[in-house]
Amino acid sequence: MPNRFHLIRKLNVIWEVSIGNLHEYDRKYRGVFSDETWNEFWTLIAGMQGLQVLKVYLSGHPRFSERELQRFLQPLMAVEQCDNFVLYLGWDDISCDYTAMMDRLGKTTPFPFEFCILTEAEQDPVLL
Repeated sequence: MPNRFHLIRKLNVIWEVSIGNLHEYDRKYRGVFSDETWNEFWTLIAGMQGLQVLKVYLSGHPRFSERELQRFLQPLMAVEQCDNFVLYLGWDDISCDYTAMMDRLGKTTPFPFEFCILTEAEQDPVLL
């Protein structure tokens, strides 16, 4: 990679997580979530030696169990170089208490990031 890649200090990431059955429009224009792409992306981010500030906004409609959420977040654990790493969860699955799940997961494996659960009013990425 070019040497300038490691000069990036701040990065904002907006990612819509689409897992499960999608309408044809979503498949065609948004794509389907891929573990391989997700893992490769976070390996790349973890390798950004100069990165100091990382803000990640995840939106969409995933339906995660606690175990699935833990597996999903695992690649983010490799991002250790940031002084300020915030993960914003803008998922709208009201049947799932993501705050409680994140609290439990954070006790077993400390996160290298802060996390915020966004309310519906806060789910506009422009606000970040």
